[in-house]
Amino acid sequence: MLTQPQLRRLLRNCGKSLAIGGLGYCVLNSIANALGEFVICSGPSMLPTIQEGDVLVGERLPYIPAEETELKNGDIVGFLHPNNHRLLLCKRLAAKEGEVVNHHLLPVNRVPLGHVWVRGDNAAASSDSRHFGPIPEGLIQ
Repeated sequence: MLTQPQLRRLLRNCGKSLAIGGLGYCVLNSIANALGEFVICSGPSMLPTIQEGDVLVGERLPYIPAEETELKNGDIVGFLHPNNHRLLLCKRLAAKEGEVVNHHLLPVNRVPLGHVWVRGDNAAASSDSRHFGPIPEGLIQ
């Protein structure tokens, strides 16, 4: 059984720990909001531009249609995999809505409204729009 002074000391220490933890969370959250998120890259799909283990700082974008953003072909974007939203992919933006892409997954050879076409720099090792088709703009993070 704890004595009253021991209980007070325990509660005081718990309070200090909670305050330090809360302050740490606020500081790290503020840094992430100001600078962006840190992402550790894995896989060879963006070689030689992005190496295995490279750390990138990514800025989350609010959902804005691609034609209203400053995103342009050639930009590297992070997006949620269209079939597994727990997986974040990093690829190069190859075409925006309405632009022509020569690929069998597009019957009209144009990227549909509200979608983009992405490709990895290392085509031989990349799972990208050539495999899963155009992605909805809303998946871009």
